[in-house]
Amino acid sequence: MPTPHEWLKAIGATESLRDIASRSGISHATLSRQITNGRFLIETSLELARAYDASPIAALVANGHLTEEEAGISGIDVALSTATDEQIVLEVGRRLGVSGYVVGHGRFPGDVGSSTQDEDSDEPSVKQPPAKRRTAARKGARKADEAPYAD
Repeated sequence: MPTPHEWLKAIGATESLRDIASRSGISHATLSRQITNGRFLIETSLELARAYDASPIAALVANGHLTEEEAGISGIDVALSTATDEQIVLEVGRRLGVSGYVVGHGRFPGDVGSSTQDEDSDEPSVKQPPAKRRTAARKGARKADEAPYAD
């Protein structure tokens, strides 16, 4: 179980205690007393979680008022098994810094050999290299054609 200071930092409450208390609607004295005692009360945990857009359930677990089993969040295994494939892909993309996942199409733009290609699309399923350009032919006569040894 994290200390009150560690938990406040984890939910993004990094301001002064007066600012944290003001933002969450808790008196400064109450907040300070509970931090000194080493534990937030249930009401305080909930108010802080709401003020910082954190999960109230996670707040109760982190502050020792509920066990993970009671809250139904008994670890990473449960979280992974209950997450949808799309949620997992989006999280992996977020962690890798990949943006542009097309929700509903089930693929990232530029995926090679994607099996979820739209039926009516003329786009090939595998990206093709650009066509070779014959720049000399497009520019007209080459210097080599005008050289005396060209014939």
